[in-house]
Amino acid sequence: MRASKVVSVVAMSLGAVGLMVSPASASGSIGALGGGAKVTFTSYGETFEVCDTAADGHSAVGRLTYYDDTTSYWNPNGAGTCKTWNLSFPEGSRIAYGACRGEYGSKSIDATSCQWVYNDKA
Repeated sequence: MRASKVVSVVAMSLGAVGLMVSPASASGSIGALGGGAKVTFTSYGETFEVCDTAADGHSAVGRLTYYDDTTSYWNPNGAGTCKTWNLSFPEGSRIAYGACRGEYGSKSIDATSCQWVYNDKA
C-alpha cells in the first residue's frame, strides 16, 4: 500500500473514532478538611451530591460557585446519608465546588473545614 493511501485510511479511522467520543466532562469529589462531609459533582447531567460522612453532630454542606454566585447545599440528615441536586448549567461553564461542615439550625459554615475544587467545568 502506498504511503498516501495509508495516511488516508488512518485519517478516516481516526475521524470515525472521533465521532464516537463523548464530550469532555469534569467530574470529581472532595471532602471537608478534617472529614465529616464529601461532595461529588458530575458534569454529565450536572448533579451535585452532598454526603455526611461522620457522626460528629455537624451537618454536611456542599458549596457551588457559578460566576460570582455561591450557593450552599445542606444535608442535615446525619451520618451516612447523602442528598443529590439535579442542576443545570450551560455546557463548559466554569464552576468551583467545595465540601464543608456546618450547623444547619443557624446556617453557619465552619470556613476552616472547607476544601475546594476550582476551575472545573459543567
